Amino acid sequence: MRSDEPILRDIFEKLVAKISVKEQQAIMNKWISVVFENSYNRTLIIKYIGMVVLFFMVVMGVFIFVNRRLKREIEAKNLIQKRLELISITDELTQLYNRRYYNDTIQKAINSAKREKGYIAFVIFDLDFFKQYNDTYGHQAGDAALVKIAAKLKESLLWADDYAFRLGGEEFGIFFRAHNPQDAFRFVDQIRLSFETLQIEHATSTVSNYLTASFGMVCKEASKVIDAEAL
Repeated sequence: MRSDEPILRDIFEKLVAKISVKEQQAIMNKWISVVFENSYNRTLIIKYIGMVVLFFMVVMGVFIFVNRRLKREIEAKNLIQKRLELISITDELTQLYNRRYYNDTIQKAINSAKREKGYIAFVIFDLDFFKQYNDTYGHQAGDAALVKIAAKLKESLLWADDYAFRLGGEEFGIFFRAHNPQDAFRFVDQIRLSFETLQIEHATSTVSNYLTASFGMVCKEASKVIDAEAL
């Protein structure tokens, strides 16, 4: 209504005052509509999602990095451990197994062979007149000769369970499995001849112009071997 009609306004106010609250609410519901809308900022939500994804990517990246680093450290530690173990059982000069590994392994190898049919052979060989060789050519030449002999020996072994040891000085040992004593003898004689083909000069030897080796071999049925000492 117009603001310059105060009397009319008072009349309406008195009328409104007489309307109950319930009736007022009914009128409000009839003439005033309220619509609720769920609105959102799409850009802001995308931004938040991007932040969450980035956060998880960073966490995953850190996890992968730490996991790989830990894996590398474990692998490096295992590699070092294996190297240390290998060093402890290897003769430094010839890279054959050393006397310590011989003591730890020979009985185990015999026990393993006992569980299978066949023969086992054990060989000890010395380089002939090796003291004279060192006296003639010097210890450096003697070490070089030992390295060549050891390399030829390793080259001659056939199977993973064939063992070659440096037992001390110029004394070496071989342990292997064989089908029969004749095959074992031929195998060892081939090794003996292979040393001579190296043609390492030995002017003070009384048996050859080159460095040679003398072999002793025992070959028995594995089941009949009592222990390493008896063999």
